[in-house]
Amino acid sequence: MPNGEPINGFTLGYLDVGAGFLYSGMSSTESQWYLGGSYYHLNRPNESIGMDQNRLSPRLSVHSGFNFLFTERNRLYLSGLYMNSMITEEFLFGTVFETLVPNIEYETSLYTGVYYRINDAIIPYFGFGTPKMQLGISYDINISSLRTATQSRGGFEISLQTNLSQDPERSKIPKCYNKF
Repeated sequence: MPNGEPINGFTLGYLDVGAGFLYSGMSSTESQWYLGGSYYHLNRPNESIGMDQNRLSPRLSVHSGFNFLFTERNRLYLSGLYMNSMITEEFLFGTVFETLVPNIEYETSLYTGVYYRINDAIIPYFGFGTPKMQLGISYDINISSLRTATQSRGGFEISLQTNLSQDPERSKIPKCYNKF
């Protein structure tokens, strides 16, 4: 079309290649840790809808965490995330406290914590979980210069982790992974 918009029925497809790793472990004292990373857009695909080139820039993500049992029913999680693309950079870190709820038929945990995205947001987190499922909710409280434009409103995020394994040995969600 003369205005540069694609014609009706236009489709665009391209291969976008990424790679990542996750390494985790557990000590004999029930402390657990993980370290992972990923690199996106390895092949820098062209996402242009016209004749021009508009190649996706690479993006890097690195995340890590550590948790430990400090009483029989309580565990503390510490985690961090770093992301970088061509024009943006983000660093987030935080902590989550887990407590096992006594006197319930199924093993149930309650989680509460807070994360901080540097120069951008404070993120309270609440959740609950069983050995097969974990549900969490968080809210970004905007503290950046954009709070005027957003009227200090943030955003809710709901997370759900589930393990569908039928093998009892593999049925529990590993404690080492991030709660957020």
